[in-house]
Amino acid sequence: MEAITVKEREYLRDLAKKQQEYAEEERNLQAIKLWKQHNSFCGSRPPVVIEEIGFWEQIRPRFYCSSEMGQFMENKLLQATVPISLIGDDRIIEDYFSIDAPISSDTYGIVMERKKAGGVENVGYRDVYAIEDLETDLDGLQASKFYFDEEKMKRQIDICSDILDGILPVRVENRTLDWSGIAERMIHLMSMENLCIAMYDCPNKVHEFVKFVTDDLLNFAKWQEEQGILTPNWNLQRCCGVSYGITDELPQGKRKNTELEKGRTDIRLKDLWINTNAQETVVISKDMYIEFFLSHYQRLTQEFGLVYYGCCEPVHTVFENGLDQIENLRKLSISPWCNEEMIAEQLQGKKIIYSRKISPNYLGVGHNLDEQAFRKHIRKTLDTAKGLEIEILSRDVYMLDGNIKKLARATEIIREEIER
Repeated sequence: MEAITVKEREYLRDLAKKQQEYAEEERNLQAIKLWKQHNSFCGSRPPVVIEEIGFWEQIRPRFYCSSEMGQFMENKLLQATVPISLIGDDRIIEDYFSIDAPISSDTYGIVMERKKAGGVENVGYRDVYAIEDLETDLDGLQASKFYFDEEKMKRQIDICSDILDGILPVRVENRTLDWSGIAERMIHLMSMENLCIAMYDCPNKVHEFVKFVTDDLLNFAKWQEEQGILTPNWNLQRCCGVSYGITDELPQGKRKNTELEKGRTDIRLKDLWINTNAQETVVISKDMYIEFFLSHYQRLTQEFGLVYYGCCEPVHTVFENGLDQIENLRKLSISPWCNEEMIAEQLQGKKIIYSRKISPNYLGVGHNLDEQAFRKHIRKTLDTAKGLEIEILSRDVYMLDGNIKKLARATEIIREEIER
């Protein structure tokens, strides 16, 4: 690996100082307070976050560093600081530098192949499916084996700590359970069309398939707990997609060590949020969702402390006598395809946060922001969900058409409508 040069080191330390300054600013302290109160159902206003991941390459300054490790650190430091001035939302700036825990698996004992689309965004992909026919191919899957590269983690800690010494501490974050969808894992193994046909042709095999995938995911989670490699997601981290889960309700009980960089942790699954969804099941009925999937999502989520459920699926179709059976459900994704009136009525009186995902079309389509239409879009949510604890999130925006100024303007409009 190419070494980080002296000039790169100086540059990275300057970026780290900027992140530290942002983390200590009153704006950040107020954002932490806002999310904490919000997650306790006593927020002063709905928090707002516009996720930058989809269009990051369009707003990121050109890399100064040329070394691989330098660019890795530069990218993370820029991602912590650049969006503040460009977007101005309620994101939390962490007072540390994080690296991902090097955890992996052999995915069911098979090689899973994915062919990605070309282009700048590189969003689309096509899986090469391991299962064509459940009757004949399911037995070819094996329980996954899991791996933790502790030596790699220590090397990364040493490099980053040396560069950032005296500015930002280095933390290890385990994000392997941040996106724990059962249906998603199934669709990567088998096409949606073939799976839907199998629900009619061989329902018993589908039940077996769902159970196998859920068991494997639970084994992965419990293995991490046993290995002592879980890390917090109840503090300053985005733990629910783009939503923050900072709360006093977690962890459940005192823990001797919650910092993996200091040694194995004693964090339990019950101390954590889980972020899960079944957006791939939108093509089946509520009865079929309940028959094939609900009990397994209950099995998965009951192992954790709090649950964020949903992504792009319209959850109003499966909430009553369905998702409401998930006892520790705390945040529910209200996607652009959700019937807001229906789900808002269903959530009244329940301790579940209305996590609104606004339509990406306003920011992602066209050069100019249609302010009147966008304002109307936000107003509808605020009026429909009145009386509920609301958070407003923007995700899945991949193109800005050369106009980055509409990011801050969108944030301003949302806040203006909230304050009306």
